[in-house]
Amino acid sequence: MTSNDDPILALIADTQGRACPHCGKTEDVFHIARSIWLCCKTHKVKWLVGWDLSLRDRPTDEQRQRYYEIVGAHKFEHIYREIAEGEEQ
Repeated sequence: MTSNDDPILALIADTQGRACPHCGKTEDVFHIARSIWLCCKTHKVKWLVGWDLSLRDRPTDEQRQRYYEIVGAHKFEHIYREIAEGEEQ
C-alpha cells in the first residue's frame, strides 16, 4: 500500500511535507510508544512524523512485533533526523 492508495497516509505525508526522497511515496505507518513513523519499504527508509500523547510512553509488544517482524523498520535508515531533532527542542 502506498500513500497514493491510502488517504490517511497521503494526508500525513502531505501535512508533513515529507515522503521517500527516492520515490516520493509513503508505504506504511507504525508507532513506537508515542512516536508515529512513516516508511518506504521499497527504499528501506523511515522518518518520524509526530507523537500521539494518548498512547503509553513505553512500546507495547504489538508495536515491537510490527516494528521488527512485520515492517522490518529496525533495518531502515532514519531520514529527516535533523528536522525531527529540531522539532523536539
